[in-house]
Amino acid sequence: MTVRLPLALAPVLRDTVALRDTVASAAMHSTAALAGLSVLVVDDIEDARETLRTLLQHLGAKVAVARNGREGLVMVRDAGPDLVLCDLRMPEMDGFEFIRELQRATPPAHPPVVAVTAMASDTDRLRTREAGFEGHINKPYDEAAILAAVDAALRPHADVRHAVAMSAAGPR
Repeated sequence: MTVRLPLALAPVLRDTVALRDTVASAAMHSTAALAGLSVLVVDDIEDARETLRTLLQHLGAKVAVARNGREGLVMVRDAGPDLVLCDLRMPEMDGFEFIRELQRATPPAHPPVVAVTAMASDTDRLRTREAGFEGHINKPYDEAAILAAVDAALRPHADVRHAVAMSAAGPR
């Protein structure tokens, strides 16, 4: 049995190979997008914490987690993360209490804090900004939303981003 493919299929195959190479290149780059960045994830729901941890680790970040704002405050003090991603609705200490305490306890040197929440209205976004969060990620989120929010939150702190990039590059 002989199978003959038309010559018109050749460009499709070429495009398929090019697409595969592009996807592979993007995947390789995305795994290093946050290389060297230390991130604290504060969320009371284990599945949400672990999903975000896995995504951030895939992007190259070093990740610690806390189950509520109280644990988060201790970890910020002890570990000094470059960035905090914090849920808003949590028992014991919610995200708004967390950022108030963080601002009170460590002004102005605390890391940028980004809200990660299902509270997604324009009013919610305004409320988080007024409270001192440097970004707002709606749940459910994707890799692009995380990267955009992290970049926007760290942009005013370019010294942190530069130090992270230099440490990820290793000794010269």
